[in-house]
Amino acid sequence: GGMLHPPSQSFLGECAALQSIDEVHASDHMPRIEECAKVLERFTKHCIDCKNAMSRCVHSQIKSIAVLQNRISVTRNKLSAYKEVAKNIEDACNHLNLVFHIPSAYYSCLAEVIRRQSFA
Repeated sequence: GGMLHPPSQSFLGECAALQSIDEVHASDHMPRIEECAKVLERFTKHCIDCKNAMSRCVHSQIKSIAVLQNRISVTRNKLSAYKEVAKNIEDACNHLNLVFHIPSAYYSCLAEVIRRQSFA
């Protein structure tokens, strides 16, 4: 079998050096890493909250756009109906204008008939 040799002085020194590095990691680096993890966790939550707020805002804006599009469509239909009514009124007014001039045209025709009869 093998005999156990007492650990050498350099091996013990290396172990002591590793022990001090481990203490630095445990006392300095690990708390800093944990603090960074907490900061990143808060930042991630903030980003998620912002994304959710933006999603609500976009949803609200899309609803507003849909309402406006509907109002535009209704207004366009009303405008078409008003144009149709305006055309009918214009036609009726043109007819009234024609009827308004009938008496003067009739008197002109009568005057022409009388003038021609005077030559006959």
